[in-house]
Amino acid sequence: MPDEKRAEPRRKTYLGGRIVQDDGISFPCVIRNASVTGAMVEMPPMTAVPDEWTLIDMKHALAHRVVVSWRQDERLGMRFTESFDLTGDLPEGLRHLQRLWAAERRLQAGDPE
Repeated sequence: MPDEKRAEPRRKTYLGGRIVQDDGISFPCVIRNASVTGAMVEMPPMTAVPDEWTLIDMKHALAHRVVVSWRQDERLGMRFTESFDLTGDLPEGLRHLQRLWAAERRLQAGDPE
């Protein structure tokens, strides 16, 4: 892992997340550590993602626009550039994130509708 250059210390986590690319493609990931300014995720092997996308923190109902700071195998370090509360009102262009979060929560609860 790269030398420590973070502005805020990160806490260890094991949270379900979802990587959402700007083209609409999304897939699950695990948020392994996080702070208010960034996170490190572990994604499925052989998955390629661009340098900018959106991370959904499923547990905390937050979406973060991110810029990737480093890559190591299936792990990515990133900084947050903007964050959104998925339980509140969002601009039309971000509501797909809210729908994705809600659908994923229903599936996790065993309720497909």
